[in-house]
Parts: sequence; C-alpha cells; structure tokens
Amino acid sequence: MHHGRNHPPLPSSFTLSTQTLTTAQANAITDYTNLRLEFTASCASTCSTTVTKTDSVSVSWAEFEVPNAIPSQVTGFTATAISTSQINLSWTAPYNGGSTITGYKIERESPVGGGFSTIVANTGSTSTTYSSVGLADNAQYNYRVSAINAIGTGTASAPANATTPIIQTIPSQVTGFTATAISTSQINLSWTAPYNGGSTITGYKIERESPVGGVFSTIVANTGSTSTTYSSVGLADNAQYNYRVSAINAIGTGTASNESASSTFTLIPSDTTSPIVTVPADMTVDASSESGSVVVFTSSANDETDGNVSVSCSPTSGSTFPQGITIISCVASDTSGNVGTKSFTITVSPYILPVLETTAHLTLSNSEVTIPTDAVISTVLVDSNIDSKIIFSPAVSNQVTTPNTNLEISITESSGSTITISFQPQTTISGQQFLGIMNLPDGIISSNCPTNIKKDDETLQSCIEIGKKGERLSVSNPVRIVLPDQGDYIPYYAVNDNEERTIITTQCIADNPTSTSEQIGGTGQPDTCYIKVGSDMVIWSSHFTSFGTITSSSQSVQSDSSSKSTRPPPQINGIGLFKILTKSDQGNMTDSQKFEDYFPYSMQSYVSDSLNYGERFVKIGQFFPLEGYSTEILPVIAVKGDHVQFQIRLYDQYKGFNIEHVALYFTDMESTDIKKLDTFVSYEKGSQVKISDPQGIFGNVKVVASPEFDAYWAIFDIQFAKSISSNDILIETWNESHFPAYAKTENAIEVNDPVLKQFGDNPILKTVEIHIPVIHTSPQCALKKACFDPSESTVLKGGIVSWVNKDASFVHAITSGKPESGPDNRFNGFLRPASTYEFQFNQIGEYPYYCAIHPWSTGMIHVVDKDTQSSFDKTKDVISGSNISGKITIPELVKVPIKIESIESGINTSIEVGKTISLKTKNLSVEISGNVGKNPKYPDVQITIIHPDDSEDKFNVKLNDRGEYFIPTKLNSKWESGNYEVIATYNNVQIGNIPFKIKSTDEQGFGGILDTTPVKIMRAIDQFEQGLITKKSLQSNLENLDLDEKEINAIFFKIGIDPSEMIMSKPVQNNENSWQFYLILLIVPAVLVVPFYKMRKDHIKH
Repeated sequence: MHHGRNHPPLPSSFTLSTQTLTTAQANAITDYTNLRLEFTASCASTCSTTVTKTDSVSVSWAEFEVPNAIPSQVTGFTATAISTSQINLSWTAPYNGGSTITGYKIERESPVGGGFSTIVANTGSTSTTYSSVGLADNAQYNYRVSAINAIGTGTASAPANATTPIIQTIPSQVTGFTATAISTSQINLSWTAPYNGGSTITGYKIERESPVGGVFSTIVANTGSTSTTYSSVGLADNAQYNYRVSAINAIGTGTASNESASSTFTLIPSDTTSPIVTVPADMTVDASSESGSVVVFTSSANDETDGNVSVSCSPTSGSTFPQGITIISCVASDTSGNVGTKSFTITVSPYILPVLETTAHLTLSNSEVTIPTDAVISTVLVDSNIDSKIIFSPAVSNQVTTPNTNLEISITESSGSTITISFQPQTTISGQQFLGIMNLPDGIISSNCPTNIKKDDETLQSCIEIGKKGERLSVSNPVRIVLPDQGDYIPYYAVNDNEERTIITTQCIADNPTSTSEQIGGTGQPDTCYIKVGSDMVIWSSHFTSFGTITSSSQSVQSDSSSKSTRPPPQINGIGLFKILTKSDQGNMTDSQKFEDYFPYSMQSYVSDSLNYGERFVKIGQFFPLEGYSTEILPVIAVKGDHVQFQIRLYDQYKGFNIEHVALYFTDMESTDIKKLDTFVSYEKGSQVKISDPQGIFGNVKVVASPEFDAYWAIFDIQFAKSISSNDILIETWNESHFPAYAKTENAIEVNDPVLKQFGDNPILKTVEIHIPVIHTSPQCALKKACFDPSESTVLKGGIVSWVNKDASFVHAITSGKPESGPDNRFNGFLRPASTYEFQFNQIGEYPYYCAIHPWSTGMIHVVDKDTQSSFDKTKDVISGSNISGKITIPELVKVPIKIESIESGINTSIEVGKTISLKTKNLSVEISGNVGKNPKYPDVQITIIHPDDSEDKFNVKLNDRGEYFIPTKLNSKWESGNYEVIATYNNVQIGNIPFKIKSTDEQGFGGILDTTPVKIMRAIDQFEQGLITKKSLQSNLENLDLDEKEINAIFFKIGIDPSEMIMSKPVQNNENSWQFYLILLIVPAVLVVPFYKMRKDHIKH
C-alpha cells in the first residue's frame, strides 16, 4: 500500500473526488519516486474560487492505494560458451515491482526450436550470473531468464544462445587404402581422408613392411600435407611390399589403415612367354630287379628370348624307378621368371627273374678275343679253352675301362654249365700286374679245386678263377658272377691257393647293381655279397680272384635221408625301434594310431604288449629298413628304467620259418669281431633267452618270436637298469645251417642322460629360446632332428620357454603332447610368421610337444629343480633278482592338468585342443577333470570358461590328496555355438587350457584349426599331381568341400593351374571362416605330408 502525500486542505466549499487504481494501472507505474497525483475538485454552488489540477491546494487529507507488482523483464541477457561442456549466463537485474527480487528462473532449449524446459526453477540468489555445466560438445543451446519476487515471476528475457566447442581427438582410421605398382621401382598409394577428430589434419604417416610377415617401419613420419596420395619410389623389382597409412592432427596420430588393404608389387616382365619344355613320350621299361629299374632320359627347353634354358626334372634321369607308373615333372624357367612345365610317365613292368642269354655277338676263337673299349657289346660267348683270355684295346698299363654298355662274358663248359660274368658300363679294372688282359677260367671244375684252402670238415663243391693266379684285380663298379646250381651251398673267395678261403657272409639286399654298390662299396663295408637266384648262387664282388662254394659238416643240413645240403642264412630286413611310456589318461591306441598303417609291424606285439605293460601305455617309434650291412637310424633315449622294444624282421624264404638264433649285440666299437662283443641278448630256438651283461645294463628282458605272413619277427622287450653307454646294435641270426648273417644299426640308442649330454657342466637356464626354422615344414627335418632348434631343451622350474617362428611363410601350432597320442592340454600356442609364443613351466617333469599343423615336428622340454639336473628320472634301482625276471619299479604315471569330456546323450567324448564338437541335442554338459600332482600344497583349482561372446564363468574345484579334481558342469547357461576355451589355474598360475569349437549338427563350416578340411584339400591336390584325377575332378572335389570360386582359384594359382581355363559352378561367397581357408592355402605347399605317409604305407607292400 502506498500512501499519498499530505496536501493543504481544500476549502470547505470543495469536495475531493477520489479514485482507486486498478491492478493493471498499478503495474503500469514504473517510477514511484516521481509520481504525480492528478485529481479534480468540485465546489458547491457557493464556491467563488476555481481550483485546477495545477494549483496548489490545501487539503486536510488525501489517501490512495497502489498494489505491489511482479518484477520487470530481465534485460542485458547474454550466453557465452567457455568449454566443451559449460556455458556462462549474465544479465541485468530488472525493476523489482515494488517487492524485493528473491531469485531467478532459468530455462534452456536444445535442440534449438525444440521447446524450452526449466533447468533452475529458482536460483534463490540475487546474483545475475549462472554457469550451465554438463553439456554435450559441439551442441547449440538457447537460454532465457526471469526475475522472481514475492508477487511472482516476471516476464522472461529475450533468448540468448551459445554453441559448445567440439572435443578434439586424434583422426579416425584411414579407409579406402590401395597400393598399385606402376613400374619396377614405384608403388602409388591412395586413400580417403578420415574424420579429423575436430582438429585439422596436417599430414599423414606412411609405413612399409618388406618382406611380408616381417616388421613395419616408418618411411615418412609426416607428409606435412593433406594430400591423400603418395608415391613410394626406389623399390626393388619383383618384390612384395605391404603399406599402411595414418592421419595426423594437433592431437596426435590416428589408427593405421588396415594392412590387409595394402597390395603386392610384382615386376611385370616384358618377357611373358614361358619356355617350351620338351620331354620324351611316355616310356615303358622292364624292371631289372625287385626295386625297379634305372631309367635314363633326356629333356630340353627353349625360350623365345633366352634360347636354350636348363631343365630340372623330378625324379631325375638315371634314378631307380619303382615298379608301376611314375610321373616325371620337368620345369624350366627363363631370366624373366616365366616358368614352363611338362610331364610324362615311366611305367616299370613287374620284375621277372631274367633268363640268361647265351647268344654270341662275339665268339672267342684261338683262345682269345680283342674288344675295343668303345664297342657296344651285349654278350661274349667263350668256349671252355685253357688259358682263354679277353684283351681290352686300347689298354693302359695296370688299368682298363670296359665299354660304355653292359658287358656279359658267358663261359660254357663242355658239360653245358655256363658261368656269366656281368660288367656294368664303364667299369674300371685295375691291378698290379694287369695290362688289359683278363684270363678267363677253365669253367666249373669241381675236381681241380685247390684242396689246401679248405678246412677239415669242408667239401669243395665248385671253383673258378678269374684273372692271373695270385693276383687280386679290383673293379670300380660291382661285378655280377653267376655260379649255376650252387644256390644251396656256402660261397667263398680266395686270393691264391696258399691262402685260407674267406666265407662270404653278407647277403645282398637285391640282385641289382644299385643296391649292391651301396652295400659293398662303402667305407668299412665288405667287398662281396651273395644272393640266391633260383638254384644259382650269384656273387657281387668288387674284385676278381678265385671263387667257389663249399659244404661243411657243421653247417650242412639233412634235407632228406640220403643227402645233406646247406642254404643261405636268413635275410635281416629291418628293425623296429620303440619307446614304451606308461599312460594314465587314455586307454589303448585307436585304430588310426596302429603302427601297421605306416610301416611293417609285428601283429604279435599287440598281444605281448598287453601282457607286458597292461592296458595303459603309449608306444612311440618306427620301423627302419636295413639297406646294407650298416645303417644309421633315428635313435631312442635309454636311461635307467626306460622300456625299449626291438622288433627284428627276418626273411627265410627257401625252407620256411626255421630260425634258430637271433641276437642283439650292444656295441660302440667299429670292429664287428663277435668275439670282442660281451654285451648281448639272444633268442635260441626252443624259447631260450641268453644274456651276457658284464656292465649290468639290463633289467627286465622278455623275448617273443612270431612267424607272420612272409616274415619272421623276433621281439625283444628290454628295460634298462641304467643308462647305456653303447649306441650301436649288431644283429646276428642263422637258421638250421648255422651260417650267420649280420646287420649293424648305427646310433640306435641316444647315449646317457639327455640333460647332462646337452648342457654338461653349464648352468641350466631360467629362459630358453627355441627357433622354428624353414625346414620345419618338410618331413626331412625329422630325419635331421632339425624341426625345432634345439629339438630338446632344459629349463629350471619356474623358467620361461619362448618359441620364435623364423619361418616367414607358414603358421605353426605348438601343442603339448605327442602326435601319435594327441595333445595333453598342458600348453598350446599359435604362431604367425615372426611371432613368439611363451610359456612358464612351474612343475618339474618332461614336456613333449609337437606342431599340430606339421605333426612330424616334435620336441621335448625338461623342467628340473635347481639342485638336481636329473629330477625327471622317476625310476628306482632294480630290485635284486636275475636279469631275465628281475622286478622293476614302474615309472610314475604322467597325468594331464586338464581334460574335458562332452557327455551328450550319456556318451563321453573327449574334447581336444582345436577340435570342433558337433552336438545333435545341443547339450552343453561336460565333465572337467585333471591332476596337479600328489599332496597338493593348495586346496583347489580355479576353472575359467570363456564363452563365444567373451563372457566368463569362474569357479573353484577342490583337490583330493592325490592332486586330482573332477566336476560335472555346463559350458554355458544357454545354447550358444562358437569358440570356447576352458582354462585351469593353480596357485594363480595357468597349468592348462583347451580352446575348441561347439556347433550343432545343422551348422556348416570348416570347424577348428585341426579340422579335416585341410587334409582333404591336400589329398585332392596330391591325387591330381600324381595324375590320378583330372583338373575337372580336382575342381569338383574342391567344390564338394564348400569352397567358392575365389578360394578354388587361389588353390589353382598356387599349384600352377590357370584359373581362366576352368568354369566355376560356385560364385564367390562371404564365408565367415575365410581366415581358415587362407590358413589352408598357406599349408598347401606341405602336401608332401600325404606322399610321405603314403610312402610309409606303401613300404608294407614291398
């Protein structure tokens, strides 16, 4: 209420008219200080004075009412953005309406035009500023403000707006990146500029990788330009480069472009025409022996630019081709890198024992014949004349070389018997008195054999003499000498009549020059060997002297009641060498692990193994053919307590399986003098076992003999009482003739403790680095023990082993366990080229491992305690007893740290590393078990299950006092197919993990990394390269494996087929498993795997 001023009282004759203002009128008053009251007064009829509104009148009192109002409209309102999340507001306080301003109402509108909303109903303060915070960056906001007093809220101010600045980041990833080769030294790069992150792009970083699979290096740190092209110059021709590019702004450097978007530069030569390869037409030859035939052929190649170029054929000319069809592939390349290929076949007909031809090309007359050394001669037929001779012309003193083709000299006696002497082409004959004249024998003269060379109990059956009496002529190539009808007698040679005859003890592997040249020509090898062909005795020799046959009362055999005869000893075909390991986590081997699938193997050993080792064991090893007297084979390690099985395969084809003696001599001596060898185990007919063991190396010894099909097997199971110092084995055998045969295996046993052998007195390391070399992808690395470098390592408990992939072309999968028994789930790692996999070993023991992609590549890690290097030796001393029946403590069983079994439909199925499990009922129930060792220090194991969506389940499982744990559970609470991984952790250390894939039976795809699709692809390629299927059949087989056009074209290009020649029935698909296909494509060069195992299987047939 506002009271008016007191004015002078009005004259009594005047009456004051009063008026009450309305609210609207009161609210319209803005200045109460200068308010002027206007009024009118009226007077009665007696009034004599006039009063106006401008006059000052005297009134006794006056009173009027003016009501209070809301504040006026706020003015001077501004909005200012000061950060990416804050806008400051400021304004001028309005007129308060007669009532004190108590606060302000603030409203905001975002987006602009979307309508205002109240963000502060009443600030409760007379402050004329306000900070609006928590805002989004790069957004526009409208604000308005209204004053508040006791009457109400005034009119809102005019809107003010501001926009928050954008948050600046590094640029986004570059896209649309391409690399195009435009010359022999330049690649042009192009890309699409990415989002700049709110800050202007100032340049680009460019990186390059060469060779592909190596390491990227920076070639331009900052182009300093916004250009989206770049030319990489000064490059090598015919080289491959990978590039990637990153954008740069004031904040930093963005994510690099996808390196797979980079392209390969390859020099496009001006010469694009391949050489034309010329090969013989398909050839058919007869086998010269059971091993096939040596075939010589010629090939050539001509290039329109380079002219004649060299040709490489596989197999090469002059090789021994086996019976059957062999495809020879010839390849030639020119200086521009163009490659031409052509192939043909050589068919070797089945071997038939040859019938000696006696048709004469040259006939000896007047007791001698002269042969030019360059003559083409098949047979020289010589009548039985005393002092007959062959004269080679021209002759060189003490030496002559026979013609460049086979030379056969047939010596026919009047009785009709014919001796044939065969020379290989270009055989050099030399001797102290040899002048190019060869004296021929008088024939087979049983009655005139020199009796002074025989022993008392011997009878000379026949004899011949070649060369001058008393002279021993040497030959550079083996010579074949046939003694007719002497096959059942014992062969010998003697230099002259005054020297005791020497029995020829070595039996030739086959009747052909290739095998015999290896058998009688090597260092330390005998200089003669024999083989029976029909009823004839055939002697292969590296010298000429006197030859003949004998019988002996101690060696002859009573073939019937009226006659005695002797026959050759058994032929030692080979030795199977196997290490026996106990096995607790699996039963017997599956059919796919049977040894007879890969090489000759005794069926009887399956029975004896079960009796000797029970049902839980693993056998590792292979069969080695013995191709001569002495053969080096891959060894086994034999330390104290180890079980080793020796399977000796014998042939005794003439009179059945009548083997009377098989012995193993353990020796490290070069000499083969049996009298000096004192450590042996032998089997005698009648199931007798004899042992000579002065060093006490044998523990338990068991021997079984088994005639099987065309072979005779002697199986020696030996447990060693201590590490053996001898590493060679000499095999001795005879039949009822008691005429012995021998074969020696070199380096059959690895000497001593492998840890001590490897490190000696050097300290064992806490860290070990193992390299995977390029040869890792070839099965040959197993023969050279070079698949891992080193193949056997030792590390202290708690140490770390690192595998480094030095192979720039292939991926490899380090898998704990053994290829024949599968992964044991202790560790596994996948290595791309130039990558590294590490694992920490926290438990003492032996850890075998292999590459799951190249299973012939194996290695071993020994983990030892710092106080003892031999802590992995789990055996104890032999309990007292005889060598044959002594009791041995069985080594402690090796347990796996984690094992998973699916229990769908009540059937347990083992889940292995990389395996794909197809579940018909989508039942994710499993049993998880494992072992951490006896008397565990900690009470439980933590199990982690990682699901396909990367979510995890974790739970603890209690251990028993044997260190075992077991829990039935579900992999997931809901059905979800895809990649799973189960990890076992003990004392915060991972002790095992198993990655695998789950799918329902209606899902398609390659599956896990160890699925069978790669094997099927390699098998199809192998069949095509052997000529067993056509290109069209190969295409059909690949399409049946669910490969599309792009994938099949990539395989065709890899093996040299022009994809444009083929018509595809399957378009390119977006296959979610395409990464697995390109992994397969990397493995394609390893198709050697299939023929490698095929070769081992085919060996059974021979």
